[in-house]
Amino acid sequence: VKNRDGRNDVPLSAKLNLSLTNMNLIAEGALPWEGSSYLLSLRRTYYDLILGPILKKAKLVEGDVALPNFRDVQFRGFVPLNESHRLIINALTSRDGACVISGAERDRADSVSVFDESFNSMVGATWQYTPSKDLLLSTQLSWYRNSGEGAFDGTFVDPSQNTGSIGRGDTLGLRFVRFAVDYDYAYQKISLQQRVLWTMDRHALETGFGVDFLGTDFTRFFEIDQALKDFIAQRGFVVPTSQSERVRYHRYNFYVQDRIAFGDRWFVQPGVRLDVYPFLSRTFFLSPRLNLSYKVNDLTTLRAAYGVYYQSPGMEKQNFQSRITFDDESFKTLVPEKAQHFILGIERMVTASWQFKAEGYYKRFADIIVPQKLQGSRWYSQRTSDSIFSVRGWTPPVRLPSDSLTSFPVNDATGRAYGFEVMLQKIASLPTDKFSGWVSYALSYAERDRDGVMTPFFFDQRHAMNIVGNYKFAEKWELGVRFTLRSGRPFSQALGVKPRVLVARVGSLDTAVIQTDARGKVILDVDYERDLLSGRLKLYHTLDVRLTTYPSWWGLNWAVYLDVQNVYYRKNQQALSYYIDDNGVLKERVFYGIPIFPSFGMSVSF
Repeated sequence: VKNRDGRNDVPLSAKLNLSLTNMNLIAEGALPWEGSSYLLSLRRTYYDLILGPILKKAKLVEGDVALPNFRDVQFRGFVPLNESHRLIINALTSRDGACVISGAERDRADSVSVFDESFNSMVGATWQYTPSKDLLLSTQLSWYRNSGEGAFDGTFVDPSQNTGSIGRGDTLGLRFVRFAVDYDYAYQKISLQQRVLWTMDRHALETGFGVDFLGTDFTRFFEIDQALKDFIAQRGFVVPTSQSERVRYHRYNFYVQDRIAFGDRWFVQPGVRLDVYPFLSRTFFLSPRLNLSYKVNDLTTLRAAYGVYYQSPGMEKQNFQSRITFDDESFKTLVPEKAQHFILGIERMVTASWQFKAEGYYKRFADIIVPQKLQGSRWYSQRTSDSIFSVRGWTPPVRLPSDSLTSFPVNDATGRAYGFEVMLQKIASLPTDKFSGWVSYALSYAERDRDGVMTPFFFDQRHAMNIVGNYKFAEKWELGVRFTLRSGRPFSQALGVKPRVLVARVGSLDTAVIQTDARGKVILDVDYERDLLSGRLKLYHTLDVRLTTYPSWWGLNWAVYLDVQNVYYRKNQQALSYYIDDNGVLKERVFYGIPIFPSFGMSVSF
């Protein structure tokens, strides 16, 4: 996907789109220099400002709903310096996030103060030199920065008691914990890339090299009370600590590939890439690659590909579910993660307007970076016949061997991903075509293997289907339909409840003690699985419908539409957590996606 150049035949051309959920403006036109142009795009969503209050006031929310919000600005400038030289400028700045809207009847017993700002910014310049019609040289210099700062300070209901529907008057018997953090971070990359493309009789030779200068700064200060520290530690996670990280490093790359035509049917593209990582335990990594294409006839093409790919470690790629610390010391012990790709596909034009695509793939991963695992222990206590809230309801805690995770990264896992994708697409190739759209389905598996235990990756998704259709049923009326279905994401399943165990000083000995509250009742915690992600959110599916008309008011091109999201009000799970009710029974707390929501909007081009 590439940004297109703006129009250069008018000083200004624009398209404005406004609705209850978002605003989008695209402006383009000619710059003062001959043949030059600009393209400017601005976007802002209003889910957090408009949709959230409407949903709550109309009592359309039950439980907790997560709403996205984002804004971005993009710019592209194109300046032909002369017949052989062109200058292209790209810039982007954006922010995104999510807010949680609670049910109309909820009045939180918690007290929370939140401040958060995060931004992505990028500026890039590309100089293209074409000394002849067969030779193109491209030099690119870019700067990218992802930064943010924030403060979070809250007093929360103990995680094992948090039902999500506790009111101000329901504080009897509740336990509260405090968590506060101040943080700021910045990830920055400056890149210089040089590419050369030389086309010959039956060859398209491409080569290039580049260098990246990277920097990471991450500072955080925590205040966590002891009860919450004990809860985190019992789950086998690392208790967050105040820390400051500052890393500066660089990497180099070089590649060459040639697309060779053997007659009119066979096309072969061999290539090789060299990555140089001076900051890791090994420096040089060679990646061979091969693409094959066979034109069976004018309607059908077969494709195959093999490649080796390396990904260097860094803060920008880590999984924040398990916090890992990257610094000069840890880099010296690591190698980049490795993937081998095997791909086979087919494309066929069934008719002049119907296209069919299918692709199968298998990817093998090695040297996956995960938190270091050390031999540790955990406390275990078994239920007796007494009350679950009585100390006598549990056997005296005993220490069992158990793994514990640190924040130090190691290359200690492998993995694989495999599956296939199919798509049937109706292309609106003529102005008289009334229908266009596609149907696609993907079956995929993504699994990680560590110490012989196979678990799904966090974004593993077995099934994904999309049905999109647009039908022009009158000269100025169009109906659009989109149906989406996909498997839910995996998560750590709760196994049951357990008593909270603390190590207390009794006399001169450290003794495990089952903790009780001020009324003498045993404090219960949720017992989670430690190594697996065997839980999975429910199947996600939703239907969106849009009815659009295209009037011509005041000589301008308009589009006025009614958009209904989640037409049949599917309560799609976005996340799930657990709590323990007053009877000591394990219960679920679910966060849902956007409910049914009609939205009116319009766009105008001028």
